[in-house]
Amino acid sequence: MPEDIYKQDRFYVNLETDEITWLYHNPDAFSGDQFVRNCFDVDLLKEAIEKCPIGPDSGFEAYPVYDYIESNCRQYLSDVGEPAYGDDIIMFQSRPFSIAQTQSTLDRLTDIFKAKELINQYCRKEFGEPADFSDPAKVGIAYTTTEDSRHEIQVYANLTDFGTEVWLDGENAANQQAESLQDYVENQLPYLDFNELVDIPDWVIEAFQQTGPYRPDLQYMQLEAWGEPHELCIEAGQYSMGGGLALQLYERTGYAAIEPYATMTVNLPEYGSRKNCAFVDTNNFPDAPKLISEYKLGKPTGDFGYSGYCVYQEYEFDTAALEKYCLNPEDLTERPAKNMERNEAR
Repeated sequence: MPEDIYKQDRFYVNLETDEITWLYHNPDAFSGDQFVRNCFDVDLLKEAIEKCPIGPDSGFEAYPVYDYIESNCRQYLSDVGEPAYGDDIIMFQSRPFSIAQTQSTLDRLTDIFKAKELINQYCRKEFGEPADFSDPAKVGIAYTTTEDSRHEIQVYANLTDFGTEVWLDGENAANQQAESLQDYVENQLPYLDFNELVDIPDWVIEAFQQTGPYRPDLQYMQLEAWGEPHELCIEAGQYSMGGGLALQLYERTGYAAIEPYATMTVNLPEYGSRKNCAFVDTNNFPDAPKLISEYKLGKPTGDFGYSGYCVYQEYEFDTAALEKYCLNPEDLTERPAKNMERNEAR
């Protein structure tokens, strides 16, 4: 153990038992070497702060509070060679919650128990029971799954590094970091809201999972229209009525930034469509056949559908070809139904 930390007063907090351990080394002990372990709870901490106000009489130093605690706490001594001495060395070498008999340590100790109180208030209100503080770095405060049930969202309060962490499928995906424990207690923990905690934007999930526009192997189709080049990709789905393949085109406007461009297909439920087939909306997207042909996305089936004055040709699409340009290739085999009504007569 480095010599310099022998001179430190080190403080450790157990949030499960609400116990604080104040540990320091006593090199001048009769035994030749000794650790002193002062154990006290949050009630004694509050009592000491209340009865020993820091002000001019103490030179604005915190030592009267520590003197009061040491006089009223449970104190244990471990001499070199004793089993307890080895335990104290192990604790002393671990990361302390705070160091030194200072006002800052008192503030941090007060804040950590305030943090526990705020988290428990939220958990009792939301779940009907207090939180589990066995791991202060990962205090669970929310859990759910995404709407498609594909991803698990777990939110933790990190009382070691002071921030709220969002974990997606067991990996840290996003953080709301506080500047300090005091900042965390004052500006984040009082305002915990379950719905806000688990409301992860789709782009965060897509970026983390490298899906959607963040797919590393996603390709874009090139289309010249209105004198401008366009880079297009596809979102695949299925119409809830008619069963046809639903294909929505998106245009890339920046890295991993996309905007709706056109709907390639049209829903004609009275005609129905076979597997991987759809009627192509040449009325609203005249360039659709050219794009389908150039990128070998599919071929005409020879069937037609009608709506008002419009005639729509049916295509059978090649899912392997679509996959290269598809934001959601996993849905090409199990496509979520889209509640999209057919286009009205034009």
